[in-house]
Amino acid sequence: MENSKIAWTNHTFNPWWGCVKVSPGCKNCYAEKFATGRLRMPVWGQDAARKIASEALWRKPLLWNKRAADKGVRELVFSASMADVFEDYQGPDAARVMEARERLWALIEATPREYVLKSQFTLASVKGKSWPHPVIASGRLYIRDQDTLLCYDVRKK
Repeated sequence: MENSKIAWTNHTFNPWWGCVKVSPGCKNCYAEKFATGRLRMPVWGQDAARKIASEALWRKPLLWNKRAADKGVRELVFSASMADVFEDYQGPDAARVMEARERLWALIEATPREYVLKSQFTLASVKGKSWPHPVIASGRLYIRDQDTLLCYDVRKK
């Protein structure tokens, strides 16, 4: 969506909609509630079909990137807010989701004005799958997952 109302991003882009709950953190999933409740899109669960983005939507991030470059600014795009890019989906649209996932990686590489994941690591005390929201302040990385708060010193040594 162009001009997102989410405070920390400029736009949102969903290569597909749908997901499978994989951990206790998924219990109150906003995306599932929005998709299945308000929009009545049955895209949640291993056996549910996924809604793949239209060609017009796939072109939007490239347009946003060009406009940002023309203005000399960096704009943030929240990608896959209504899906899990890393889910192990084996449902009826598995091939289409795999294709969309590969296309998303190419899109990210084609829009270098956006932030790109360059590193990741496993949280020592978190068991199972986890999608915490990190915060960096004063050279420290804070990560909360369920009832655990972790702090890492990430200052350049």
